[in-house]
Amino acid sequence: MTNVSNTFHIDGGPEHFKAALSGLFVELDVQFREPNALLETEVQQIQLGEFEYLRTRANLGNLVVARTDSLIAESEFNSFFICCVLEGYAELEQGERIGLQQGDIAVLDSSMAYQVVVPGFLDAVWIRVPRYRLDGRMHAKAGAEIRRVKGNSGLGLIASRFIRSVLEQAERIDHGAEFRLNNSLLDILALALTHLPGDWHGSRSTGLLQQIQTTIEQNLGNPDLSLDALARRHGITVRYLNKLFAREGISTAKWVRIRRLERCREQIESTEYSHLGISQIAFANGFNDISNFNRAFKAYFGSTPSSLRRA
Repeated sequence: MTNVSNTFHIDGGPEHFKAALSGLFVELDVQFREPNALLETEVQQIQLGEFEYLRTRANLGNLVVARTDSLIAESEFNSFFICCVLEGYAELEQGERIGLQQGDIAVLDSSMAYQVVVPGFLDAVWIRVPRYRLDGRMHAKAGAEIRRVKGNSGLGLIASRFIRSVLEQAERIDHGAEFRLNNSLLDILALALTHLPGDWHGSRSTGLLQQIQTTIEQNLGNPDLSLDALARRHGITVRYLNKLFAREGISTAKWVRIRRLERCREQIESTEYSHLGISQIAFANGFNDISNFNRAFKAYFGSTPSSLRRA
């Protein structure tokens, strides 16, 4: 079964709360807009595979939590946080300011400055997701500007209910199901984001790392795609290439492998590619050994390609 930590409480003034939040999430600054304010909040931690669910319930009394450029410069953390409001209200600002009400979902990038303003009561879950899981699934949709998925209808409502169900059933989720559960959440969220009006592109889309990731995406089917070729194409050294991806918490080679596996999974599950055999899909996405592909696929997704297609 999954490892669910005990619920615990945090109380005290701004400095104590700042230290507690920074230890739970990433390095943060905290300001109370009301003088001599004290905080009492309840926190529940749930670890599901690579994802950590942090549920916070508190009447925060006009609180501002900020992730600043100076904190980012000194930080070793570089995750995404998926926020889902279960009850209450909050305002999030990253490029633009948005209001989140019950059921609404937003994605925060901890490598970009942001603010969270909580005017009163808030019950919310913050899902820590490794960069490569979210960037890999929602390639070319990440950016400096936060986007809201409304949780009162359609895909947003489905995603919101999915997150709430995971919280309610966490202790009953078998260990082997965690990865596929997380994949399902990212699938639903990615689908909801593709239906937002306008494009989701920020400063990252013009950055070198994003350009390299786009090159990888366009060449997944090339089995000879190498780090040397990537570095030469973008006028950098292999060492600097690896340094860029190290900031994402993953090696360049692993990023390429994960994107190939994710692409294969998408096509195996899609009716559009049902006429292709699994080996054809694997070879078309850069794998040149079907046995190695099958082993890598099962290790990553917890299921064989053939079982996934039958399901």
